[in-house]
Amino acid sequence: VITMRSPFVVAHADVEARGDGPVTMSVQSRLGKADNIGPGALPDNVVRGVYEYQLAVKCRRLDSLKVHSLVQHNRSCRPFLVPGRNTWDVKADGPLRSGKLHLEVAYRLRRHTKGLKERFKSGENLYDNRHVKEDDKSTVVRKEIKAAGTKMMFDIPEDGTDDPAYPRMEYISYIAE
Repeated sequence: VITMRSPFVVAHADVEARGDGPVTMSVQSRLGKADNIGPGALPDNVVRGVYEYQLAVKCRRLDSLKVHSLVQHNRSCRPFLVPGRNTWDVKADGPLRSGKLHLEVAYRLRRHTKGLKERFKSGENLYDNRHVKEDDKSTVVRKEIKAAGTKMMFDIPEDGTDDPAYPRMEYISYIAE
């Protein structure tokens, strides 16, 4: 049984699973339950719009399992990225078992093309994004989680202006190998 819990609302979830014999699953959340389903997309009427769901996987022997939850990240909630040092506390409910667990964060750097004072003097809206340029390529930071409580630290370059632009987060992913 796997519990997926997130501070972000689930938009879609799917499962890839292979094992010795047939793989059957059931999933439940506050919205309901679906039994005897196979690998593939989890029913939206059970997982879409929730912050937590439980997935039970049944088979004789499980060879591989990948649970993918796509979440909607609200730019106003934490964690969000800031220019400079970013430090996240990563916690697990229990001890980590064999295999490796990685936390991966992807974002795009952004920078203002016009300074704050220049925008203010010209009477522009200081909070719009007309003068923000975003990188074409994503930056990906990946850290192996070795203990139930780990700090993930990474630096995001500042753009050198008097009003640094915040990077645009693309995703946060937990990867089990």
